[in-house]
Amino acid sequence: NTGVCTVTTEEHNYYSWTGNATNDYDIWTRWQVPSDFSALIATNPIVFNGWRTSASAGTSVTLTIYNPDGTACGTATPISGTVATWNSTNYTNGACAPTAGNFLLLRTTLSVGVNSEFARIGEIEINYFAKF
Repeated sequence: NTGVCTVTTEEHNYYSWTGNATNDYDIWTRWQVPSDFSALIATNPIVFNGWRTSASAGTSVTLTIYNPDGTACGTATPISGTVATWNSTNYTNGACAPTAGNFLLLRTTLSVGVNSEFARIGEIEINYFAKF
């Protein structure tokens, strides 16, 4: 879709949300921490890709991650960067300390502020050190 991936080197799998008024859509994903997990890397451990039509109030892509006990790992982090283009944003990680085999719950909130706007979530990268 050259209307979404406008640079020839861009390739994204994504979910797109639009609406006819101010509304949002939550996507909940359960991720099992790999068995070879040792620790999250220190710099940019969690990065997500998003795209939004505009920076108007109510149009956003936000990620929140929860520990197995239901507490938030960090703050709800909105996508940043230029509108109408894909942006990578570092998740504001606070108390996320996963262990091998546990599950994290990822909540993506796609919000639109006015008619015919779009909010899209692409890849979510979780970068970690493996046990050796």
